[in-house]
Amino acid sequence: MRTDEERLRFIEKFQLSVTWHDDVATIFWRGRPSPGQPGGYHEISKGKTLAEATDAAIERYNRKHGITKWEQPESSNRVRRLQIRGWVS
Repeated sequence: MRTDEERLRFIEKFQLSVTWHDDVATIFWRGRPSPGQPGGYHEISKGKTLAEATDAAIERYNRKHGITKWEQPESSNRVRRLQIRGWVS
């Protein structure tokens, strides 16, 4: 089960737009404009709630990119080691 934090991070990561029409949440991706053509909005998923629509969008992304196992991301309050390259003065 995904958390709201994971769903909102997914929406933020891919800069998706959310609209509500007739009690249905729809998630859109804004395409880049090509020369002489305006960028358009492309529907990704729909759901009765934002959680349903986001879960459907995540499942679609996972299928498209061949991700079969859903893993819970590490907690953000854990200590992480960063590799430093170069000299620090």
